[in-house]
Amino acid sequence: MRILTTILLTFATLVLFGQTDVEKLKQRVDTLFKQDRPLEALSIMENLVTRKDTIEGYARYKTRIGMVYHSLDSLDRARKWYLSVMYDPLINDNVEDFWLGDWEVRGNYKHVSCYQMAVSYYEEGSYDKSIAYYVLALDSFPYFHFSGSDINKNRVRICNNIADLYSKKGDLTKAFTYLIPFFNDYTIYSERARNKAARIIKEHNLQEYYLSSLTKDYLALIDNETITLNLNGTKILLKDLKGQNKSKNEIEEEAKYFWTLLNHSDIINELEK
Repeated sequence: MRILTTILLTFATLVLFGQTDVEKLKQRVDTLFKQDRPLEALSIMENLVTRKDTIEGYARYKTRIGMVYHSLDSLDRARKWYLSVMYDPLINDNVEDFWLGDWEVRGNYKHVSCYQMAVSYYEEGSYDKSIAYYVLALDSFPYFHFSGSDINKNRVRICNNIADLYSKKGDLTKAFTYLIPFFNDYTIYSERARNKAARIIKEHNLQEYYLSSLTKDYLALIDNETITLNLNGTKILLKDLKGQNKSKNEIEEEAKYFWTLLNHSDIINELEK
């Protein structure tokens, strides 16, 4: 019913376009959102974006249309708009360096749309598709910002989401693959990845085995040329060294490194709650 209302409003807007200039329409959209009337704003935005690069805010409106449909649980329509943003040659996510050292973030509309694609599939329980779009949001449609800490915060958030999805699929090795790179203290927002790892361990009721394993030493992680955390038969492969011709000492050094990461107080404190 809500979508039918949107269609009817779209026809009404076609008439409105012939009578109202673009700036007034844009102001009308802002007013409608402030009044919590997204359906009416939606019909105007869908017509505004037909002008593409001739209107200011083209990318913002296209992205917003997808998010409005998403909020209405019209996922197919939302995805149509998200994909349209992701592959629109007129939209370009980047960071530009302007004169006098000012930096400006240009949109991140492609990144946001790709991220929302992942969210939409997560909401449907389509975990593999959700993971695929999160990976695209990391690699093909990355988040741009002049602040390195903001970029890392975004990457940690996405990797936490991917880890959570692999955990739901029962693949703890893949989950930890996306978390371990952030475990070092010198990595900004590393505590979020460590806390996510601890919560995953708890969700699988493995916390007692994890804490018990820490009473041993780093040699317990070495398993046939791999660094593996063995939690009562549940094995989490941390690093595969097969075929790398590593010496015994080199393998032990790898084990020490991962042992230090796994023993971090953030993880221990979360597991002991």
